[in-house]
Formats: sequence, structure tokens, C-alpha cells
Amino acid sequence: MEKSHGYFQLDRLIGRKIVVLGNHDMKQHVAEMLKYVESVAGMIDYHGFALTHCPIHPIELERYRGNIHGHIHENIYEDRRYINVCAEIIDCKPKTIEELILRNNL
Repeated sequence: MEKSHGYFQLDRLIGRKIVVLGNHDMKQHVAEMLKYVESVAGMIDYHGFALTHCPIHPIELERYRGNIHGHIHENIYEDRRYINVCAEIIDCKPKTIEELILRNNL
């Protein structure tokens, strides 16, 4: 795998690194990603929240406290159970789960 994909830069990040795959990620790159992160998944259940790249279908929300997602950039769903963490929304700054819950009044 060539270094042009930039995955080697993930080594510079501090803390646990778990990748939630998005629509631009390619499955043939997963092996390279795994050299630098703990795990790679399409969706993660984290403290009752579905962590995804794209928002999940509203019917799926019945199984979760909410959906922490990206993909839709500055667009926001009216349903507060959808927590948009796109860079445009969170001002390119990491947020704790507690901050996200508080921001969405969950």
C-alpha cells in the first residue's frame, strides 16, 4: 500500500483510534488502516449510541439512544436524536460524548 492515502498520519494522534468507515473508504484499504488504529467498523454501539458515518434510518433509532454521525456536513436533522459531528458543526474540535449529549438535550 502506498503512503499517498495518509493513513500513516494516524500514528500522530494520541488515544484510542477506532475508524468508522464512510462512503469514501475502500475495503481494500482496511488492512493498511489497521496498522495504525485499534479497529475498523461500519457502525459501533457506544454507550447506547449508534456511531456511523451516514445517519441511520429513523426506524433503527428505536434501538439506540441516538445516532452520532457525520456525512451531511452543515445540514442538521430536526430530530435531536441525530447528533451531527461533521467538522463544520463541531468547529473542527473533538467533543466528549457528554458534551454531545448535553448539546442535543438527550
